[in-house]
Amino acid sequence: MRAYIYTAIWVVIACFAIVGTSLYFNPAVTIASIKGEKVESSNTKPKAGAESKPEVKAATQPKSRHSLTITVNGLRNSRGQVIMQLYNNAQAFDGNQYDRAVETIITPAKGFAKQHLLKNLPLGDYAIIIIHDENSNGEYDTAGSFYEGYAYSNDAGKNDIARFHEARFELTEQDRDINLTLIYH
Repeated sequence: MRAYIYTAIWVVIACFAIVGTSLYFNPAVTIASIKGEKVESSNTKPKAGAESKPEVKAATQPKSRHSLTITVNGLRNSRGQVIMQLYNNAQAFDGNQYDRAVETIITPAKGFAKQHLLKNLPLGDYAIIIIHDENSNGEYDTAGSFYEGYAYSNDAGKNDIARFHEARFELTEQDRDINLTLIYH
């Protein structure tokens, strides 16, 4: 019974540590920004006596949206977690600006589903990075002899950190399937 309580407490602490660390080191990061939602400020109020006019937007043609299926192979064990991130911005990808990813999926390695479907993506250029965070510390560890698995789209970065232009792929008028195999050194 005591073991279950300690395990539950550890899981809660780990979750708060991951989210709390992100918020502590970058206060601009919020759960909404991690999910890619736009947060609007409600600090601006109309002046007293001013009439509010409805905002008129020009008619635009809806942007085409498609799905991306990511298949991940080569997970060597069920320890830790798997972190998958989809980027559409070279500066964010190359600068490790994790809070600017279009999509971030963090899932336990135990019972990890090989396929993940991302829906409703606009057309454009993207890059993917996946990390098997075996010790669940939220970082890619390379110190000493402990190397965690990773993969980039286009099989980029087999010997070094990939740049956006190397991992870039285009999401065009058709849905896309991407197959990635984790690399362990």
